[in-house]
Amino acid sequence: KQMFGEVNIMKYTSVYNEHRTRRVSKMRRNSFKKNLIRVCAIVLIFTAAVAAVIIMSCNAVRTHASVSGANKYYRSVTIMPGDTLWSIAEEYMDPMQYTDARDYIKELRQINSLDSDSIKSGCHIIVTFYSYD
Repeated sequence: KQMFGEVNIMKYTSVYNEHRTRRVSKMRRNSFKKNLIRVCAIVLIFTAAVAAVIIMSCNAVRTHASVSGANKYYRSVTIMPGDTLWSIAEEYMDPMQYTDARDYIKELRQINSLDSDSIKSGCHIIVTFYSYD
């Protein structure tokens, strides 16, 4: 009789532990799912924020030409003695399109692949100008 009693106790303990193990495993799975959902939500929010910043910065870079109806043109100019990028900017820069001469000079340097602000007389550079036709 004792032998059968011990077997029954072992059987009940085994069933109890098995149920407890399943419950703990289920809790771990649920916790993992919740954490996975949180991580996905954070990644999604971060991606949306980065996309919004990129879109806003692209819109900010647009020139006023499309808004004001101005057409942008390019012209080759011969550099005369005493000319600087600043003097060329004073002559050709449109204040409706550029808020600062430095922006215009930066564009001139990019268009002409200039590494510095120095230019040599007798050379040619491309300048931009706007026409309001």
